[in-house]
Amino acid sequence: MATSSSSPLSSEDIFNKHYSALSSLCDPVSVTRLLYGELVITGQILSNVESASPSITKQREELLKGLREVLVGNDNNLQTFASVLCKFTANVKLGEAIHKDYDKSFLDENDVTWETNEGGRIPVPKRKSDDFTSFHDLYIKMFKKLSDTIIRHTPAIEDIKSFIECFTSQLEGQLLVAESINDQLLLMRSSSNLIDIEMLQGLTEHLQLPEGREIISEYQEDMMKYASSLPVQLCTAES
Repeated sequence: MATSSSSPLSSEDIFNKHYSALSSLCDPVSVTRLLYGELVITGQILSNVESASPSITKQREELLKGLREVLVGNDNNLQTFASVLCKFTANVKLGEAIHKDYDKSFLDENDVTWETNEGGRIPVPKRKSDDFTSFHDLYIKMFKKLSDTIIRHTPAIEDIKSFIECFTSQLEGQLLVAESINDQLLLMRSSSNLIDIEMLQGLTEHLQLPEGREIISEYQEDMMKYASSLPVQLCTAES
């Protein structure tokens, strides 16, 4: 039975709708690497795309074949894919077109879209948008104050690297290209969210910074107030 034009599209429908345009997307290898970094695709898909060089056509084919597997039934991956496309000037229009279809199909009419610093998009209930914005602003201020405090105490970059490696094994690859303490802190932020600052708190304790403890404590007090009134999935989606 034919689907009404007003009916929501599935992630697979949206992918198929834009498949012709996707067959001409620019810089497929760089797009694939970013998708791998966002945990949208597997290392095998990345390897397949890179191995298809120097044929850009074959690179696209391998990327689209892999994407079809990970996008079917997964609207979050579709949203991330659209955001990644928007990071490339030549692919912006395509990314925006997919975002538009995504919003029509997956966002409630009472939601607004929050644009993250990493290019992602989070649906936020309109009635909660002011609270979410205030909570997010507090998080950014906390991270900035804590980062300034840590950098001011000039810890050894290898010490922070060692702490992160002990805390989690998921950042090992990214740590290799973190060339400064600021890079390391931004990496830690990417692994935290509005209600999970355990890694940042752990580093503060590891470095024994009283000023840092105070910054964390003040934020946690505010966090309890906002977190109780916002959906958990919303608080954990943004860093």
